[in-house]
Amino acid sequence: MANIHLILQAKGGVGKSVSAWVLAQYLMDRAAIKYWNSQKKTQQPEDSMADLSYWETPLAPESYDGNPVLIDIDPLNATLSEFKSLPVKRFNLFEKTGDPYDRYHLRQEIFDEMMDLIFNTSSDIIIDVGSAGFAPFCHYLIESNIFKHLTDKVRKNKHKVFIHTVIAGGDNFFTTVDGFSDLARQIPETQNPADPKSAKIKFIVWLNPYYGQVELNGNTFEDTDAYDEFKERIVGLIRMPNTRRSELFNLAMSTCLEKRWTFREFVRAGSPDEKGNPQVSTMSVSRIVDIRDQYYGELDAMREI
Repeated sequence: MANIHLILQAKGGVGKSVSAWVLAQYLMDRAAIKYWNSQKKTQQPEDSMADLSYWETPLAPESYDGNPVLIDIDPLNATLSEFKSLPVKRFNLFEKTGDPYDRYHLRQEIFDEMMDLIFNTSSDIIIDVGSAGFAPFCHYLIESNIFKHLTDKVRKNKHKVFIHTVIAGGDNFFTTVDGFSDLARQIPETQNPADPKSAKIKFIVWLNPYYGQVELNGNTFEDTDAYDEFKERIVGLIRMPNTRRSELFNLAMSTCLEKRWTFREFVRAGSPDEKGNPQVSTMSVSRIVDIRDQYYGELDAMREI
């Protein structure tokens, strides 16, 4: 059985790809811990890496079936697939037509290709859906009854679905809350409404303070009508670190994202290169570790994933 993590929010530029980037690293690191612990049982102690620190422990081999499958179907800003150290599979939803009035054609059959990959894996899956692909992907999910097929007894599928969405602060608060509400109304409560024992489709909400306080007129997300209406479907709130609380924390996070590094790569960049010069300072490394620990602490609390 695999967990399918869909990153969905109609509003663009609010942190969906950052959420996918963090979640991908979290699941890969968790797979590494599981892999090296299993190696500890079969190897001599001196040959095992299970007792090394997090930063010294390598990721699990690519062939390890416990690694998550990462998918990027953002047709315009394929941010997740730009992180070269992440094994992301990109599906190109649009093709150029040559028609100046209709420059791009939506290739809906690509969704079927992606589902073939999902049906045939037992690993957790993350799908980063960009705002441009949001509407056609949601339409495909409902029209093709995808949630039911993910628990199809004939295919022996037992995949569970988690919808991750972002509520952003500042001027984006109302729009993203509204987007969550619309999404929750579109997505059925269970994967197969005809089966009373069918798994529920659950939401994980990421609260992003990067653009301002995640509230409106003193009312937080938990105070909204949307939260009250759908709180039974929400299994957790991820409170994203406010890196703008400090210019130096913001610089560390911005550098990590702009260079398309993972947390691990940033830490390694703090070690001296061949000329004895690190790419980032020791204190910058310390800050990115703090940010990473805050994210992972929030995800650790999500027992169901």
